[in-house]
Amino acid sequence: ARLKGYTAKIERETRMYLDTWSDEGELDLFHALSELTILTSSRCLHGDDVRENLFKEVSELYHDLDQGLTPLTVFFPNAPTAAHKKRNAARAKMVELFSKVIKNRRDNPDQQHSDGTDILSIFMDVKYKDGSAITDEQVTGLLIALLFAGQHTSCITSTWTSLFILNNPSIMKRIVEEQNAVFSGREDANVEYKMVNEEMPLLHNSMKEALRLCPPLILLIRQALKDVKVKAAGKNYVIPKGDMVLISPSVGMRIPEVFKEPNTFDPD
Repeated sequence: ARLKGYTAKIERETRMYLDTWSDEGELDLFHALSELTILTSSRCLHGDDVRENLFKEVSELYHDLDQGLTPLTVFFPNAPTAAHKKRNAARAKMVELFSKVIKNRRDNPDQQHSDGTDILSIFMDVKYKDGSAITDEQVTGLLIALLFAGQHTSCITSTWTSLFILNNPSIMKRIVEEQNAVFSGREDANVEYKMVNEEMPLLHNSMKEALRLCPPLILLIRQALKDVKVKAAGKNYVIPKGDMVLISPSVGMRIPEVFKEPNTFDPD
């Protein structure tokens, strides 16, 4: 339900971003969609006041946080490296920045900081079961976690979807026709969640097919909370309680016994 409410904000950021493009030329699609994802994330997660007044600072701090997440970090999160040092400094500054935003919102409740639907506004009112409020540092940590969780997955998925469509002229032609049909007679209408999710099945299926071929998460790790019975290739197995299970969507989504022509982009 909340995503439906963000559709107008995402459309607004997308149109503003596309207005900066010229009529022709070349661009790095991944870089462009990464920028757009950060813009839309800031509007939806942080609110209008942060997006319009503090976006540059937040974007620069996020860059240092992102660069501080390396393969080494998985095994030695506090290893004394330059990247980790900048990461830690960026997180401290991020807490300071959002603490000021939170204080300003609370000290000036009559001002129009945002429309109240951003995640920051929601986190500010969160309380534990015992009634105690979460700290500004915890709010910032949650915002960082959400930004990390959505940034790479979103821009990778949108990039691969765009590349697959552009590389298949017949599919792209049909998608354009699909969109023209949806907006026929209402060319100036705002984009609605239902349009993209229900009225543009080819575009939606193209995104799902891109996720199948190029999933942004190549390895998922889960722990079995109880004995799990599994049947595969006609054989029965039991995953014992407590075992760690490693699943690779990159492999699973290209199994020929499951997908006909598994390496072919086929949104139909």
